[in-house]
Amino acid sequence: GNFTLHKEALDVLRGIKKKIAIVTVAGQYRTGKSFLLNRLIGKQKAFELGSTINPCTKGLWMWNKPLTITEDVQGVFLDTEGLASFSRNVHVDMKIVAMSLLMSSYFVYNSMNALDEKALESLSLVVSLSKYIHVHSHPAQVSEELDEYTKYFPFFMWVVRDFALKLMDSTQQTLSDRQYLENALRPVDTSKYSDQEAATLKNEIRGKLSTFFKERDCVTLVRPVSDEKQLRMIDSLPYETLRPEFRGKIELLIKKVFCNIKPKTIDGQPLTGEMFVNLLEQYVAAFNGGVVPAIST
Repeated sequence: GNFTLHKEALDVLRGIKKKIAIVTVAGQYRTGKSFLLNRLIGKQKAFELGSTINPCTKGLWMWNKPLTITEDVQGVFLDTEGLASFSRNVHVDMKIVAMSLLMSSYFVYNSMNALDEKALESLSLVVSLSKYIHVHSHPAQVSEELDEYTKYFPFFMWVVRDFALKLMDSTQQTLSDRQYLENALRPVDTSKYSDQEAATLKNEIRGKLSTFFKERDCVTLVRPVSDEKQLRMIDSLPYETLRPEFRGKIELLIKKVFCNIKPKTIDGQPLTGEMFVNLLEQYVAAFNGGVVPAIST
């Protein structure tokens, strides 16, 4: 599972003379990541969608036409190989997540149905992130380093697909999507669990997500269509035929992403395309050489 950089992609990146922002969409396979990216870049079929259980995307794929975000910032959009597919192992997933986070200034995580234990467990990879990414070439104590990751990690947007629940708390008060995320990240009462090790892991996942991603938000999306057959061919359906509630939230998501995209920076220094390529080459060399890459390389 080594990374290979494609010359065409590097040429596109080097051609960006302005500040560069990187938006990456990740999540488990067959959850509609590519559809989200197509909406973000305003295309119907830029990134391939599939209707089978086989993952479509391998590795990380880049849309080859940077978008103008502001006068001095251009955005690059990346699709990632789906996590937890039957054709890959946890080590490969870990490397894809680690590389995605190292590259991104805005990270969209796509999951299904609800922010429940299953959804949080799908991000249990974050517990091991510090084994795959170091902040410094000579890491200090882990407890000190965990707080440092937040300075380098991207804005985190959790998108929950096919959401059918009422957004209410235990007192029947209406919740915003963001409040729903914050409630899901609250520590659980470990005394209620017979398996203390499992309960401790639940809180470790919540704690690390909260620590790593200080800037975070959430958008819930209803199912785009009611018909199962139409769902399998969603990339062929005209956008205006999708459910109005779905389109409204997609447009909210696009607005949130474009309002919060920032240039990729290292130690406060915004990167140009050329600087980003240099960084990328160092990260790839580290991963392929079995070395843990340091963010502030």
